[in-house]
Amino acid sequence: MILMSRKMMWSMLACVAVATMAGCKDSSKSSTSQPAAQTGQPSGTAQSKPATGGQAGETGKPDTAAIIKALDSASPAPIQQAIAAGMDVSSPLHGLPYTPLDYAISKRRGAVAKVLIEKGADLSFRDKSGATYLHRAAAMSMPDVVDALLRKGADIAATNQLGQTALHKACIADSLPCVELLTDRQTDMNVKTKAGDTPLQCTESAEVAAYLLAKGADPNVADGDGMTVLHTACDRNSLEMVKTLVEHHADVNA
Repeated sequence: MILMSRKMMWSMLACVAVATMAGCKDSSKSSTSQPAAQTGQPSGTAQSKPATGGQAGETGKPDTAAIIKALDSASPAPIQQAIAAGMDVSSPLHGLPYTPLDYAISKRRGAVAKVLIEKGADLSFRDKSGATYLHRAAAMSMPDVVDALLRKGADIAATNQLGQTALHKACIADSLPCVELLTDRQTDMNVKTKAGDTPLQCTESAEVAAYLLAKGADPNVADGDGMTVLHTACDRNSLEMVKTLVEHHADVNA
């Protein structure tokens, strides 16, 4: 009985050992499978990276400082790059009261301005004085920009709050190249401002005056104060202007 009991005891111990080993194998299998489940989390994070990349693309648009730097450049290349990166060519610069094209004209950056015009800048813009881009370019004596604006359909008859057209502004600037461009498209050489001034009455240049007179400007039109351009030329002691006006039949008795 004692021998049988010992045999049974050894058998029982053997069974326990086998069961223990089997349990160890099962636990090792389950522990091995856990990392596979955990590696799914980094994969999910990796899948979200394209969204982060998209955000980086949005924030990659040029900020105001970068746009100003591009607008200040004499070369059109930086502004072309800014536009390619998503810059809006028409909206006012963030935190500033002017548009990219308005800024470029004010800084006399003709090449940059022409890029903005070609890329679709909104030409309906007016500043606080009612001036259009065409007024601004004519006043700054920028014939290349005036030409680009006219080719894109800028309104040549638009007036500012003083009733001035772009031609008036070009004459005030004594800019013959701009006057030539504008008179090629404007037929009324005697259009008046609210003060009664014609383009001829706005210039101090005898050369510009001679060109306007050849185009049909009337030297005897009086302004709101009853002054003709000859009166004004005499007041300024501008002998060259007086000579030009008299040669074009200005009335010396007016």
